[in-house]
Amino acid sequence: MLAIGLGLNIVIQAFANIAVSVQLVPATGLTLPLISMGGTSFLFTCIAFGIILSVSRFVDQAYEEKKKLEQMEMAHADHH
Repeated sequence: MLAIGLGLNIVIQAFANIAVSVQLVPATGLTLPLISMGGTSFLFTCIAFGIILSVSRFVDQAYEEKKKLEQMEMAHADHH
């Protein structure tokens, strides 16, 4: 849920900038993720990416542990 929320925030910023570029909506003042000159926006976008990567690493580790546990359970069941 955390990764989806942060990713959605970045995607909405990008879509808002695309809408302004093609003149669908008036200028909003949102910064373009990772490209705009503002340091604060860049910093918080990088923090969001770091959190998303941390969540994905945690999910990968949990998947590997689950796979190992299933293999151990299968090996234990074969012995009995």
